[in-house]
Amino acid sequence: RERYTRVGWAENKAYPGMVELCRDLQAAGFRTGMCTAKPEFFAVPIAEKFGFKPYLETITGATLDGSMDDKAQVVELSLKKWNILTEEDKAVTVLVGDKSMDVLAAHANGIKCVGVGYGFGSYEELSEAGADYYVETVDDLRAFFLK
Repeated sequence: RERYTRVGWAENKAYPGMVELCRDLQAAGFRTGMCTAKPEFFAVPIAEKFGFKPYLETITGATLDGSMDDKAQVVELSLKKWNILTEEDKAVTVLVGDKSMDVLAAHANGIKCVGVGYGFGSYEELSEAGADYYVETVDDLRAFFLK
Protein backbone atom coordinates (compact mmCIF):
# COMPACT_ATOMS: atom_id res chain seq x y z
CA ARG A 1 0.00 0.00 0.00
CA GLU A 2 2.91 2.37 0.69
CA ARG A 3 4.13 2.10 -2.92
CA TYR A 4 0.58 2.31 -4.28
CA THR A 5 0.01 5.51 -2.27
CA ARG A 6 3.15 7.12 -3.70
CA VAL A 7 3.13 6.01 -7.35
CA GLY A 8 1.10 2.85 -7.95
CA TRP A 9 -2.26 4.60 -8.21
CA ALA A 10 -0.95 6.64 -11.15
CA GLU A 11 0.17 3.51 -13.00
CA ASN A 12 -3.40 2.50 -13.74
CA LYS A 13 -4.55 2.73 -17.34
CA ALA A 14 -7.91 3.69 -18.76
CA TYR A 15 -9.32 1.39 -21.39
CA PRO A 16 -9.14 3.18 -24.75
CA GLY A 17 -12.45 4.83 -25.57
CA MET A 18 -13.92 4.70 -22.04
CA VAL A 19 -13.54 8.41 -21.21
CA GLU A 20 -15.20 9.29 -24.50
CA LEU A 21 -17.98 6.78 -23.84
CA CYS A 22 -18.64 8.29 -20.40
CA ARG A 23 -18.73 11.75 -21.99
CA ASP A 24 -21.15 10.60 -24.66
CA LEU A 25 -23.37 8.76 -22.18
CA GLN A 26 -23.61 11.89 -20.05
CA ALA A 27 -24.42 13.97 -23.13
CA ALA A 28 -27.17 11.47 -24.02
CA GLY A 29 -28.76 11.93 -20.59
CA PHE A 30 -27.42 8.86 -18.81
CA ARG A 31 -26.30 9.15 -15.20
CA THR A 32 -22.82 7.71 -14.80
CA GLY A 33 -20.69 6.99 -11.76
CA MET A 34 -17.75 4.92 -10.64
CA CYS A 35 -18.29 2.14 -8.13
CA THR A 36 -15.05 0.34 -7.33
CA ALA A 37 -13.57 -2.10 -4.85
CA LYS A 38 -10.50 0.14 -4.81
CA PRO A 39 -10.40 2.47 -1.83
CA GLU A 40 -12.22 5.70 -2.64
CA PHE A 41 -9.10 7.52 -1.41
CA PHE A 42 -7.37 6.25 -4.58
CA ALA A 43 -10.36 6.09 -6.92
CA VAL A 44 -10.96 9.85 -6.93
CA PRO A 45 -7.44 10.87 -8.02
CA ILE A 46 -7.38 8.01 -10.55
CA ALA A 47 -10.63 9.31 -12.09
CA GLU A 48 -9.17 12.83 -12.16
CA LYS A 49 -5.82 11.75 -13.68
CA PHE A 50 -7.41 9.80 -16.52
CA GLY A 51 -10.12 12.35 -17.34
CA PHE A 52 -13.21 10.53 -16.07
CA LYS A 53 -14.19 12.83 -13.21
CA PRO A 54 -16.11 15.44 -15.26
CA TYR A 55 -18.41 12.70 -16.57
CA LEU A 56 -19.13 10.96 -13.25
CA GLU A 57 -21.86 12.06 -10.85
CA THR A 58 -20.32 10.07 -8.04
CA ILE A 59 -17.23 8.05 -7.27
CA THR A 60 -17.78 5.40 -4.62
CA GLY A 61 -15.07 3.08 -3.37
CA ALA A 62 -14.07 0.92 -0.46
CA THR A 63 -12.71 2.40 2.75
CA LEU A 64 -9.05 2.32 3.74
CA ASP A 65 -9.83 0.97 7.20
CA GLY A 66 -11.55 -2.13 5.77
CA SER A 67 -14.92 -1.30 7.29
CA MET A 68 -16.41 -1.37 3.79
CA ASP A 69 -14.41 -3.56 1.46
CA ASP A 70 -17.04 -5.88 0.00
CA LYS A 71 -18.12 -4.84 -3.51
CA ALA A 72 -21.80 -5.42 -2.67
CA GLN A 73 -21.47 -2.89 0.18
CA VAL A 74 -19.89 -0.37 -2.19
CA VAL A 75 -22.69 -0.86 -4.72
CA GLU A 76 -25.27 -0.43 -1.96
CA LEU A 77 -23.70 2.87 -0.89
CA SER A 78 -23.53 4.02 -4.50
CA LEU A 79 -27.24 3.34 -4.97
CA LYS A 80 -28.03 5.24 -1.77
CA LYS A 81 -25.97 8.23 -2.93
CA TRP A 82 -28.10 8.33 -6.08
CA ASN A 83 -31.33 7.70 -4.19
CA ILE A 84 -31.91 4.53 -6.20
CA LEU A 85 -33.98 2.68 -3.67
CA THR A 86 -37.13 1.45 -5.40
CA GLU A 87 -37.52 -1.62 -7.59
CA GLU A 88 -38.60 0.70 -10.42
CA ASP A 89 -35.36 2.72 -10.21
CA LYS A 90 -33.25 -0.43 -9.86
CA ALA A 91 -34.88 -1.91 -12.97
CA VAL A 92 -33.26 0.79 -15.12
CA THR A 93 -29.88 0.73 -13.37
CA VAL A 94 -26.94 -1.41 -14.46
CA LEU A 95 -23.43 -2.00 -13.24
CA VAL A 96 -20.73 -2.52 -15.85
CA GLY A 97 -18.05 -4.90 -14.63
CA ASP A 98 -15.34 -7.29 -15.69
CA LYS A 99 -15.25 -9.77 -12.79
CA SER A 100 -17.66 -12.18 -11.15
CA MET A 101 -17.63 -10.04 -7.99
CA ASP A 102 -19.21 -7.23 -10.03
CA VAL A 103 -22.04 -9.49 -11.19
CA LEU A 104 -22.63 -10.84 -7.69
CA ALA A 105 -22.55 -7.34 -6.14
CA ALA A 106 -25.03 -6.01 -8.70
CA HIS A 107 -27.42 -8.91 -8.14
CA ALA A 108 -27.09 -8.64 -4.33
CA ASN A 109 -28.43 -5.11 -4.73
CA GLY A 110 -31.22 -5.94 -7.17
CA ILE A 111 -29.67 -4.46 -10.31
CA LYS A 112 -28.44 -5.99 -13.54
CA CYS A 113 -24.84 -6.31 -14.67
CA VAL A 114 -23.24 -5.90 -18.07
CA GLY A 115 -20.16 -8.09 -18.16
CA VAL A 116 -17.34 -6.81 -20.35
CA GLY A 117 -14.72 -8.87 -22.12
CA TYR A 118 -12.00 -6.24 -22.25
CA GLY A 119 -11.18 -6.34 -18.53
CA PHE A 120 -9.57 -8.81 -16.16
CA GLY A 121 -12.31 -11.44 -16.19
CA SER A 122 -13.38 -13.82 -18.92
CA TYR A 123 -16.63 -14.64 -20.67
CA GLU A 124 -16.74 -17.92 -18.76
CA GLU A 125 -16.29 -16.24 -15.38
CA LEU A 126 -18.93 -13.60 -16.10
CA SER A 127 -21.46 -16.01 -17.57
CA GLU A 128 -21.01 -18.50 -14.71
CA ALA A 129 -21.65 -15.63 -12.26
CA GLY A 130 -24.89 -14.86 -14.13
CA ALA A 131 -24.10 -11.64 -16.01
CA ASP A 132 -27.34 -10.33 -17.48
CA TYR A 133 -25.61 -9.06 -20.62
CA TYR A 134 -22.16 -9.49 -22.12
CA VAL A 135 -20.21 -7.26 -24.48
CA GLU A 136 -16.74 -7.95 -25.77
CA THR A 137 -15.33 -4.48 -26.49
CA VAL A 138 -15.73 -0.83 -25.52
CA ASP A 139 -17.33 -0.27 -28.94
CA ASP A 140 -19.83 -3.04 -28.15
CA LEU A 141 -20.59 -1.35 -24.82
CA ARG A 142 -21.16 1.92 -26.66
CA ALA A 143 -23.60 0.18 -29.00
CA PHE A 144 -25.34 -1.47 -26.03
CA PHE A 145 -26.17 1.89 -24.44
CA LEU A 146 -26.33 4.22 -27.44
CA LYS A 147 -28.29 2.04 -29.89
